[in-house]
Amino acid sequence: MAINKGWRKNHPLEYSAGSEYEHIIEEMADTVIMIWQIKYLLGVGEGELSKIIEQKLDRQIKRIKGENDA
Repeated sequence: MAINKGWRKNHPLEYSAGSEYEHIIEEMADTVIMIWQIKYLLGVGEGELSKIIEQKLDRQIKRIKGENDA
């Protein structure tokens, strides 16, 4: 986990927002690189991936709206 709340509570003087932010950005970069590698290895095109992302985002938006209506 990029941010560990328990660790921060036990080590408040060692916690630095700047260093945690940088760590999160590094973890995000690692994740994006792995996604690029998987796309390359499987031959997944950007259009194909974008289509699935759109479908998933639309479904999630509908779920969120449904929760707000309840």
